[in-house]
Formats: sequence, C-alpha cells, structure tokens
Amino acid sequence: MIRRLIKMTRKFRLLQAIRLVEMQTIRAQIGRGRLQQIGSNSSPDQEPIRLGSVAKARFAGSEVEEISEEPAGSQPGFSNQLIRLQTSVMGLTGPTGVLPLHYTSLLLQRQKLHDNAMTDFYDIFNHRSLSIFYRAWAKQQIPVSYETSRLIGDRPDRITALLNSLVGQGFSELQKRTPVPDQTLLMFASLFSSRRRTASGLENILWICMKIPVEVEQFQPQWLNLELEERTRLGSRDQEVIANNQLGRSAICGERVFDLQSRFRIVLTTASYLEFASFLPDQKKLKVIQELTRRYVGMEYDFDVQVKLSGKDVPACQLSREQKIPARLGRNSWLRSRSMTGTTGDAVFNIADSA
Repeated sequence: MIRRLIKMTRKFRLLQAIRLVEMQTIRAQIGRGRLQQIGSNSSPDQEPIRLGSVAKARFAGSEVEEISEEPAGSQPGFSNQLIRLQTSVMGLTGPTGVLPLHYTSLLLQRQKLHDNAMTDFYDIFNHRSLSIFYRAWAKQQIPVSYETSRLIGDRPDRITALLNSLVGQGFSELQKRTPVPDQTLLMFASLFSSRRRTASGLENILWICMKIPVEVEQFQPQWLNLELEERTRLGSRDQEVIANNQLGRSAICGERVFDLQSRFRIVLTTASYLEFASFLPDQKKLKVIQELTRRYVGMEYDFDVQVKLSGKDVPACQLSREQKIPARLGRNSWLRSRSMTGTTGDAVFNIADSA
C-alpha cells in the first residue's frame, strides 16, 4: 500500500492518505509496542508519518504533493522507518498558509541554498496541526475509529462503547459471556434500547441471525403452579393459618392456574432435514436463540421453540449406527408408512430442555 501511495500520490486525498499510512504501519508493528497513533499524546518520533507543508507560491492541483519513504535513522531523533508527506491543504507557508507571503519567499530562498533548517522548524508546527486535524476527523468517522480500535485492541472506540451500553453490556465483565458474539448484538441497539419489547422486534433479531423464516406466536396457554403461601387455606385446630380465602378476591380453587399472558412460541420454518437437525436442543443454534431471546424479552416470560419441516423431507425412522443424525424420540423421529404431505410441526422444544 505504501508503494502505491508513493507511485500514485496525487490520486489520494490528504486524510485518506494519512489513514492508509497509519493503518499499514500499525499492522506491521502489532505486538512490538513501538508506533503510536497520529495526533496522540506520544512523541512525534514514535508516530509513523511526518507531515509537512509545501513551500510553493502557486496553488497546488491536489491535496497531497509528495509522499516519500525514508529509512530508519535517516532523520535525527527518528529511529523508526519514516513516511514523509507534503500537503498544500493547510500550513504556515504557501498560498494558503497563515503567515505572510514573504515568509514563503524567504523559505524558498533558503531551500535554493540547500538550507532546510527553516523548513524543518516550520514543519514542527505543521506536523502537529495536521496531526490534530486528522485525529479530529477520525474521531467523528465511525468506520475509521472502529477499524483503528479493533486493530490496536486496547479499548473499544467511543461508538462501540455507547452501543454496548444500549444493549446492556457496557461493562467489560458483562461481555464475552454468551455463545452470541458481542458484535452481533450491536446491530440491534435500537431494539434493545427501547423499553417496549415487541414480537416483530424479536422476529427481526432471530431472522437476521438465523437466516431462516421466524414467527412469534403470542398468548400460548400454560398452567402455572401456585406456591404454598399463595393457595387458599382455611384454619384448623392443627393449623391456624388462614390465607387467600376471600371469595371473589383472593380465593383460588386448586394448586395451579391457567395463564395466557406469560408464554409465547418461536416458530422456525426450515428448508431441509439437515437444517432442521441443526436446531435440535443439543445444537449450538438453539442455545443462540435462547440467549438472544432472553436478552431481548428478559426473564419474566416463558417460551418454547417449534421447528417445522416439510413433509417430503421427513425421514423414515431407522435405528442404525451408520446414521449421521441419530434418531431420538420426541425430537426427530416419526412413525410413518407413506410419504407425508404438508408441513409437520411436531417438534416443540421447551427452552429448559436445551440446557
């Protein structure tokens, strides 16, 4: 990449060229701990590039005038290999410089006499101002800051840290604890940040992650067992405890109640038997569905997973050691005498069975 920059200098814009040099040198120095980011608090001799302003009286035709590569030790105080970049975008001298034009004329005169002391002195300030200008630009560019932080690996960039907080994993102790990659959850920060949890939101999350049609069926019936202290009890000689015995208010007949509000079903429609088998309770995909769903809806709801399969793909039940996918009762076994039609939805897995 550096060779390409040197060969086609004028085809690159200033900020693009600086970014390419920084990324290339960081990749080359990973694990060595030598070079620092451009525009940081480190000493300039630890940075991979030296920025300067061109000393010309005419207006330039491109943002980058020259890029050269200098070997290590060629410049006093610089022990690393150095990339020198000359630009006309901003600086102390030149047609767009902040100093009066006679400073540029004086600088050109000294260069004709092969005296670069004045140029090097001005470039001390040019380098710092251009470095800070680049760092301010990179800070506001989400792809640039993300790529740089991922490459260095010391800490996440600002945007990633904010998204982690929105999805509930802002602290490092809460990250890398589930089978779902942390980066996957960042795509759904807008859904996780909302207090309202919707069936369509869960369908979108699972559809994007699982790459198969997903439907959430709400209001699934179930029986809820009552704790002993929640049941209706009448006092007696041996037990004087009286609880939940007001008719029409708290009295309940039985040890359980019928509920329609706290359970839903996730319906997956697979395209083949192999895809169906990948969602069995002992497979990783079902654990991913469990984690994504729990992250989104919380712990107050129960749910199960129904995996549908086309009837023409239902295999015959065979007991054999040569089968790639062994037959298991209640999961992937069907008793049939002829080919099935339609879609079968017999495989319903309670999420507790996948643990």
